[in-house]
Amino acid sequence: MVIGSRFLVRRDNMPIYREAGIRVINWLFNIGSHRKLTDTQSCFRAYNRDVLSYITVEERDLPLASR
Repeated sequence: MVIGSRFLVRRDNMPIYREAGIRVINWLFNIGSHRKLTDTQSCFRAYNRDVLSYITVEERDLPLASR
């Protein structure tokens, strides 16, 4: 599995409060998982067939908070 990162190159198009929040989430994830990821919330993901056999898809669409 590969997760793309929005933070490998500094960009000024994200509000600072949002970037700070994502960095806190990344930090907490990295502590809990003993991994070093720079963007755990990225939707840029690629899976190989072996990994897909372990994933169960439960949603047909993007989940909405207002449901």
